[in-house]
Amino acid sequence: MSRKILQVAALFLTLAISSNPTAQVAQSQARYQEITVALQDFVGANVRTDSSGVTLTEATDPAFAMTPELVVPLLQAEPFLAVAPIVNLKGTEDGLSLLYRTQQNQNSWIEWTEIQIDRDTTPRGSGKLSALLFLPKETTKVQFQLRRQHTAHPIVTSVSEFKVAFINPGKTPLPDHSFPLSSNLAPRISAESSAAKYPKPVITSRTAWGCPDGQNNPRATPSYTTVTHLIVHHTAGSNTASDWAAVVRAIWNFHIFTNGWSDIGYNYLIDPNGVIYEGRAGGDNVIGAHFSCQNSGTMGVAMLGTFTSVQPSTTALNSLKEILSWKADQRSIDPSASTFHNGMQQALQNISGHRDGNGLTRSCTATECPGETFYPLLPNLRTEIKGLVSPINDFTLSTTTDQQFVAKGATVLF
Repeated sequence: MSRKILQVAALFLTLAISSNPTAQVAQSQARYQEITVALQDFVGANVRTDSSGVTLTEATDPAFAMTPELVVPLLQAEPFLAVAPIVNLKGTEDGLSLLYRTQQNQNSWIEWTEIQIDRDTTPRGSGKLSALLFLPKETTKVQFQLRRQHTAHPIVTSVSEFKVAFINPGKTPLPDHSFPLSSNLAPRISAESSAAKYPKPVITSRTAWGCPDGQNNPRATPSYTTVTHLIVHHTAGSNTASDWAAVVRAIWNFHIFTNGWSDIGYNYLIDPNGVIYEGRAGGDNVIGAHFSCQNSGTMGVAMLGTFTSVQPSTTALNSLKEILSWKADQRSIDPSASTFHNGMQQALQNISGHRDGNGLTRSCTATECPGETFYPLLPNLRTEIKGLVSPINDFTLSTTTDQQFVAKGATVLF
């Protein structure tokens, strides 16, 4: 096996979890390491391999190309190992699938599993395939396979580069057992004054979830927008985790180092326990990177997990309704209406799924996000948020009498 280490980033976090909002979160090491697989080391069937690329040719039988067995370069990953394959292509990706398998210590290889490509970051037609995998921390080897089924017409696809990023997000420590990690992280961003009609829910701050850059973003100056549309996503990752803050840190590493962005793309993220995490730094109305190359005028909220065959938890959906209701109330956004989106230059539902950007003239993505089972829930979600923000029976009681004493058993009318 031949490989080249491209990038090593060690992020040492010395933050400490505390109930004091000014304290910082104690965070174990988070490491990122990326390798490039030498193209001549691929093996397969119906492929042509040389220093310029790996070409999958159309044939009677399916074409496939496998990487060598890749030894995990990180030691003692905690609480899991995150792995991101990044494939650069020449030619069409039609009929092409990316698979992986893993080995733990000297045990047998686990069966090949097809990877769901992250279309939030690598849209169809971009010439790139990418995904973030969450693997057991005991994983010692990984291997990838590109496969294309037999097609009626000759198709040639070449791989010009194949990289693999390995991420150790670090385990989120607990100072004591006074609260469960999955439902209470401190410090947290205070909710708005109760005087607001629909106040902002409590948010787990970047400091609290252990963002390696801290509360601010030293990599770029935040840009701001007037939010008119609320965009719902899923992260296309694992639906189970013992440490969701570590999942958020893994996504941060993926967006920063693998995608080359200045910060995590989403404005907010929600785990299955209903915890809401602050995403992109900069506070309210900061522009993220999440909606089909037209991020102005939007706020992006991502549900942690993959919802192609299962639905988000009720707890997570309740938190989603809370944060969307807050923003809709703050910006006087009608949750059930469609209005003009300046970036797309056409009308969109004010609460949209990421896939609602598919096929639009100014869009750059074709995605299933937020998932086949989650997307059909959006109409009812809009109705429920409409009821929270603009209830039909909303009313106010008033009287010109400062004080009114009512005898027991008596009645007074206003």
